[in-house]
Amino acid sequence: MKKQIITVVVFAIAFAAPALGDTTREDDMRHMQSAAQVLREIERAPDKAIPDKILRSAKCVAIIPG
Repeated sequence: MKKQIITVVVFAIAFAAPALGDTTREDDMRHMQSAAQVLREIERAPDKAIPDKILRSAKCVAIIPG
């Protein structure tokens, strides 16, 4: 389930990024990989992981680059 959400996040960023400004494909790929990595790190941290029940029922997941 978590893998599916990461995939959805990656595709959402891929389709939304060109509308956000003048970026290159490499920039877009770097942002997608970074977002997926952040979600994986959150899920690996036992004290900060998103509970499975909440993640399964989520309509979307937003990762804001910082």
